[in-house]
Amino acid sequence: MSFLEVYLIEFRMVKEDELPSDKAYVFGYHPHGIIGMDLLQSMGICSVTKRSCERILRKGPGNAITIVVGGAAESLNAHPGTSDLILKKRLGFIKIAIREGANLVPVFSFVGGIVLIYPPLNSAVKGENDIYQQLATEDGSTIHKLQKTFQKIFGFTLPLFHGRDNLGLMPYRHPIVSVVGKAIEVEQTSNPSQEMLEDVQSRYIDELMRIWDKYKDIYAANRTLNVFVTSPDTHSERRFLRNITLSELRARLEPIVGIPSQNQTLTLDGVLLMNMNLSLVDAGVRELSTLTVGDITDEKNERGGQYTDVSQVEKYDMTDEEYKNRSDTVLAYKKANEIGRFSKAAAEAEKEPLPEHIKYNDDDFSLIGSLARIGQQPLKAAISARQYSQKPAPAEKASSLIDSLPGNSVVSKTGSVVLGTGLTAAAISQELYVVNEESILAIGSLILFAYIAKIAREPYNSWASSQIEKMKNVLNASRTQHTEAVQSRINNVGELKDVVNLTKSLFALSKETAQTESKVYELTQQNAVNAEVKSVLDSWVRFEAQERESEQAQLTQTVINNINKQISDEKFQKDTLTQAVAEIEQLVKDKKI
Repeated sequence: MSFLEVYLIEFRMVKEDELPSDKAYVFGYHPHGIIGMDLLQSMGICSVTKRSCERILRKGPGNAITIVVGGAAESLNAHPGTSDLILKKRLGFIKIAIREGANLVPVFSFVGGIVLIYPPLNSAVKGENDIYQQLATEDGSTIHKLQKTFQKIFGFTLPLFHGRDNLGLMPYRHPIVSVVGKAIEVEQTSNPSQEMLEDVQSRYIDELMRIWDKYKDIYAANRTLNVFVTSPDTHSERRFLRNITLSELRARLEPIVGIPSQNQTLTLDGVLLMNMNLSLVDAGVRELSTLTVGDITDEKNERGGQYTDVSQVEKYDMTDEEYKNRSDTVLAYKKANEIGRFSKAAAEAEKEPLPEHIKYNDDDFSLIGSLARIGQQPLKAAISARQYSQKPAPAEKASSLIDSLPGNSVVSKTGSVVLGTGLTAAAISQELYVVNEESILAIGSLILFAYIAKIAREPYNSWASSQIEKMKNVLNASRTQHTEAVQSRINNVGELKDVVNLTKSLFALSKETAQTESKVYELTQQNAVNAEVKSVLDSWVRFEAQERESEQAQLTQTVINNINKQISDEKFQKDTLTQAVAEIEQLVKDKKI
């Protein structure tokens, strides 16, 4: 099996004009798909470098090159049903054509539609954008930025695509129809001006648009339309297939605008669309049209503004006294079951005295949430306790200085001090370090800072210790109260331990009841069937009896009719009379009468 049979799909070409062989040509191909450049070069196709293009065109008339103008940037726009071209800034291929005196020829591969000019081909026409499915990445997204950065560094990009087969590398087998436009003649010059380049580009774009306008409804009938969709909450630009119906459009708009499809109203340029069976094109939707989506429920005022206007929500105010007196509140439930701050443990914890060295400051209470409310009444004040310390002895102070030095023993710390002093003296004596005014100022500043740190160290340690102790006390008290509250809740839940057995018993009873009801239903149905069968049999017996009576009546009537017929027959009467006379005569002869 050849490569063409495995990879490529059916290809059709439509030529707008004959191209004489006495000219060189530069074909501009649109759009750029995602077929790999290395794959094409492995088949013998030349690269698109300036040197390669000029070498081919300089071979003389009859030679031509094809350049996919959009480049790697356009490959990121290769999505099925679309043809987004990058062309305005592409002047390099035009400059090559002018310098080499080659005519420009636009080529466009159409996307979508049904092939009407090739009877053997009975499938949808697709373009290069349709032979692969590509992940749509919006401008500014992370993936799109990575792709553009990769393109700037390496000159090509990596579209995220998939096709057919297991790995998704083989393209879908969609036919492609390419239209070759008319040649655009250029005047050869070695140094074309910017105005000349823009003039040729304008003629090239006009020819490309002429091809599109002429064949778009033939080969791109299934192309998409860019439509601005507005609703009470959204406004965005969307793409839809031009041949879908308005009913299908409403289903696709539902996740976009958040309005159920059956409640949507569609308005195009102030005109309400009523026939949902029309396609977008038949309904008058054109490129960049504005479609307004409304909500029937808002027009009927079924919601009454309750979701947006809270002034219509009925409000109910209750005083603290009324809340305390109600029996169906959480507060009443806690009181009845002695939960939380109403438990006995909370009441006893509230009566416990605090340590003597802790002082109260009612103005500094700022604790909120669980630390002040778990399991008991809110604390009356925050605890502010400071431990009073005495001035340490000189021996203890020296020991603390040695302990602050790096190392793990007194010997190593003392050795560090001696080593540092010796190294400093050696550096000064060897003039490795010169003692000047700056050094004196630096050493003085260090000594000053050290003295300030020494003075402030004890008060800071005392304050920090008091804060740590205060938080420990608060956390310990809260932990105790929380544990008691949880234990109380566990005890209350323990009263429901028999619920499982009771539920099992009720379930078993309900199961038996269901089984009994099922049997009763089966017997009822069986009795009904028996009664129906009996009724049918009785009807059949009655029918047979009626049939027998009818047959007997018909037989009797037939016999009577036969007798009457024979009696009325003169021959029969004569024969009967003759036979009777003969019998009488015989009796007379026999002297029996």
